Amino acid sequence: MELVEERGTENAIYAILNSMAHELVHYRQWLDDRELDEGEAEIEGSKLVDNYYEGSVFFEEVVQQKKVWIITNDEWVATANNDEGETLMPFWSAKARAEQIIKLVPAYHKFRVEEITLDDFLNIWINGLKKDNRLVGINWCGKRLIGHEMDPNEIFERIHEQIKSVNELG
Repeated sequence: MELVEERGTENAIYAILNSMAHELVHYRQWLDDRELDEGEAEIEGSKLVDNYYEGSVFFEEVVQQKKVWIITNDEWVATANNDEGETLMPFWSAKARAEQIIKLVPAYHKFRVEEITLDDFLNIWINGLKKDNRLVGINWCGKRLIGHEMDPNEIFERIHEQIKSVNELG
């Protein structure tokens, strides 16, 4: 409660998760029989928490690879409904993540992974999702398909922000 009073609820939760993620990185270092590296734990722990909160890994990877992946069969692309009854279409920033869903979720066992270029994703898919009033799921994982749900406009903006950031650095 002290932390909540000091930082506010959301910042307190972030601080706790960041601390746990930091220690998880140290645990991984220990398992790998490596020196405990505070700098790595700080950076990698923050990345874990940021990805949990914001899905940042999705945006970094799709801009770097210039690809996204969907799962589909001969009849349709996978979709799902959230708790509010809104229709979502999931996309992944790594082929292996999408393949894992096919293995884990019985409803998708007969599906396959299909690659989409980043340009097609931004100019065709995102526009279609906006028109159809659908949300975007990013990097869902596990049998329960846990991940982020976002408006197509937010996806579009975040990808362009990431592109701009990469261009400024490079």
